[in-house]
Amino acid sequence: MTEVTEIGQELALVSPSDIVFCDPGDDAVLSCHLKPAISAVSMEIKWWNKTDLVCHYKNRQVTVSRHYEDRASFSLQELNTGNVSLTIRDVRRSQRGIYICAVTHGCQTIKEYIFLHICSQDVKLVVPTGPVCTDSGSDVILPAHLLPETNAVSMDIRWFKGTELIYQYKNGQDMTNNDRLTMNRVSLSTQELRRGNLTLCLSNVNQSDSGDYTCKLIHNQYQKTQVIHLQVRELQKHEHTHKSKHQADELTFQKTPNYGGTYTEERNIMWKERVVIKTQDEQEKGIL
Repeated sequence: MTEVTEIGQELALVSPSDIVFCDPGDDAVLSCHLKPAISAVSMEIKWWNKTDLVCHYKNRQVTVSRHYEDRASFSLQELNTGNVSLTIRDVRRSQRGIYICAVTHGCQTIKEYIFLHICSQDVKLVVPTGPVCTDSGSDVILPAHLLPETNAVSMDIRWFKGTELIYQYKNGQDMTNNDRLTMNRVSLSTQELRRGNLTLCLSNVNQSDSGDYTCKLIHNQYQKTQVIHLQVRELQKHEHTHKSKHQADELTFQKTPNYGGTYTEERNIMWKERVVIKTQDEQEKGIL
């Protein structure tokens, strides 16, 4: 997000990402440069952490806050090409937060905001511990989210089935594999990325979709991976068995006499004996 406080020369301050991830003790680079890439040597540059001044450059002199002494700097050589990036060495948890770069050129001041997130183990990629089970022909979701809730819009998100890449979100664009087995069947809600929701949706699944699905999150030097096992139950065999059993029951019922509505071998024999006795009685009466 760029802010111009006074309108003058058409000049912008840009950053490739509005959020930077790093672990405690690592070096963090808050990338920021002028557009167009003109020299910033004669300009005044200030870097703030919220309301605390971190670094101040003016008249070719650099002043660093005592809290960042020997740990915050930017390259004076790079100023010639408009690069005003700030490097913080050995970052600490307390330095997490919004950093503001303010560049003054004549009567124009432009600003850029970057959020420094100290990752360590406080940010986790969370997925179900057990397998996800569903029936063939249904739609299924493979849940994945960041904990605590973290904006993932500027991250590189990839989903794999086995070793095959089936979905990728990068630079605000999402892409799916052109493989006919997954094409138009995988999706991810990019609106939910702001809430750290990386859940993948897979539609009209079949038994061949069963397997391990890997979610990989990449941002700068930060990378997290988790695996979800999907188990798709095949219904056709079960339905065929049930249908065959039903047909067999109907066939058995058709072959048995309707005697009290229930068939047993004993009743079938009794029914036959009664028919034979009745026939004999009729024959004897006829003879007499």
